[in-house]
Amino acid sequence: MDPKKRLRLDQRLRNQAAFKNLVDTGTFARGVFFYVWAGCQDKVGQKAKKERPVIGIIVSRRTDPRATKRNILKRRVREIFRRNQGSLKSGSACLVKTRQLKEWPSYVAMEEELLALFKKTGTWT
Repeated sequence: MDPKKRLRLDQRLRNQAAFKNLVDTGTFARGVFFYVWAGCQDKVGQKAKKERPVIGIIVSRRTDPRATKRNILKRRVREIFRRNQGSLKSGSACLVKTRQLKEWPSYVAMEEELLALFKKTGTWT
């Protein structure tokens, strides 16, 4: 795997304050499967390398009560972000929250929607 494509630990939003700052100050977009907030890393308070975008993922118990299913959703979102991070603006921060799902979307549908939401929030180059 190309080292530039790898998702590093410092590319993940981890603390609650960063999540709250992004929700309060970020640009919001809603899709069928996801809510996305996007903003600048400086406003979020995340200490990371500015050349790489960062992501935070929220999957609540309402989405699915089973932890294994929630973890699968997180892995899919993380992989979509990892594969497309080169097309995102450097220094951007994104927060993705899954919506309550009646049916599980396919990976392709998830990817198409996330990329459209990234474009809508202005993080896509």
